[in-house]
Amino acid sequence: MKYVETSGKTVDDAITAALLQLGLPSEQVDIEIIQEGSKGVLGIFGAKDAIVRATAKGVSLEEELFSEHKSAQEEKPVKKQAEAEKAPKAEEPVKNPVPESVPEKKQEEPVYVMDTLVEDRLAQARAAKEAKNTEVQEPKEPIAYSEDAKIAEEAAIAFLLPVLKEMGIEAKIQGMMEEEDVLKLDIQGEGLGVIIGKRGNTLDSLQYLTALVANKKTEGHIKIKLDAENYREKRKQTLEKLAINLAKKVRKTNRRVALEPMNPYERRIIHSVLQSFNGVETHSEGEEPFRKVVISPVKGNYHHK
Repeated sequence: MKYVETSGKTVDDAITAALLQLGLPSEQVDIEIIQEGSKGVLGIFGAKDAIVRATAKGVSLEEELFSEHKSAQEEKPVKKQAEAEKAPKAEEPVKNPVPESVPEKKQEEPVYVMDTLVEDRLAQARAAKEAKNTEVQEPKEPIAYSEDAKIAEEAAIAFLLPVLKEMGIEAKIQGMMEEEDVLKLDIQGEGLGVIIGKRGNTLDSLQYLTALVANKKTEGHIKIKLDAENYREKRKQTLEKLAINLAKKVRKTNRRVALEPMNPYERRIIHSVLQSFNGVETHSEGEEPFRKVVISPVKGNYHHK
């Protein structure tokens, strides 16, 4: 079976690196911790990286989802061959067989799992490669700042810079109006992964606190959109692709699928991209912060997983 050994500062870092190398979600991988790792003295001397061995399980996600479809396709040729062997053979003159053109087989796209952590990392890697071949688009006409937006931006930056410095991050913050009442603050610097966090949880929390501070002295309300390393756009693309692939799975298997808990903004992305997707419908279940999107087949009964 396929396996890799990877290392990282923590066990989680080592596991993430292994999943990226295998290109598989955690549900399809067995993890063996070889070395826990240690910080050493003062976090410098004698520090050891964590080491894990990740082994791919026997059946890949793509094989599992499409095995029924594949076996159904292969069953018919087998039956035909058996019937041909039983039938009496008539003597015929030997002819040179004329090769028939075989149509190219359309490859099915794999359906991705509900956990989007690995998908986020893979999407970031793909985006970095695609960026080199992407043509530079003409910049959009900037939206003018209102008085409330100016006050909000000044207060937000004054709040964020000391917080980032306490986290050991020297950064610059670039502000721009995305809509008349939406102020985007882009954090630029090195080592920003720590402020993004797992699935953007840290970034979301920091955005919430920044919005509270930024609107203290404004007459209206300015929405704050905090971003780092273009994470928001990459996450949006990941969720859109995930939604389409899961909708295909739901339509094929006639079983509903529940995604991981998401914030309202991410749930709206899933609902929006599947709004016109034939054969499925979406709704949200649960209470915040564990509310999640469920994708269900439209016609007939579905089976609970």
